[in-house]
Amino acid sequence: MKEIMGPEFYQLADYFDSCRVKRNIADYDYAGIASESEVKELIKEAESFAREILKWLKKNYPNFL
Repeated sequence: MKEIMGPEFYQLADYFDSCRVKRNIADYDYAGIASESEVKELIKEAESFAREILKWLKKNYPNFL
């Protein structure tokens, strides 16, 4: 994501990567590592990211839509 979308998405890429790491720990070590508020935050960020991706695609690669 960082390499493709550029510096303006670095912070979000890092956030999603930290969520991925937490998910992997939960998958392999124990359940319940993510709180309900963290899950809600991740859903909110993922929905926002989906909207940003669509805007980015329309601007940079409209033929993909």
